[in-house]
Amino acid sequence: MAVKALLRALRIEYPRSHDVSDVLIDHGDALPENLRSEVEELARPVSQLASIRGPALVIRELKSVIDVEKFASIDYTNSFFYN
Repeated sequence: MAVKALLRALRIEYPRSHDVSDVLIDHGDALPENLRSEVEELARPVSQLASIRGPALVIRELKSVIDVEKFASIDYTNSFFYN
């Protein structure tokens, strides 16, 4: 959601879907200077988390259990947000 807020603040349209990583990469030159060199690294966890969030919402709507193992299988230690 933070990335969507950033795109919105820059007046960049993005699809109404969870994964906005492609839009972030495509408009990397519009980002603040200190983020431009990190755009690929910033987009990676956005895409990874979006792939989990969609199914998680569907599962929750069905009042089922979220697959915790799917969350655990992603290595976040090299992500932009971890450091």
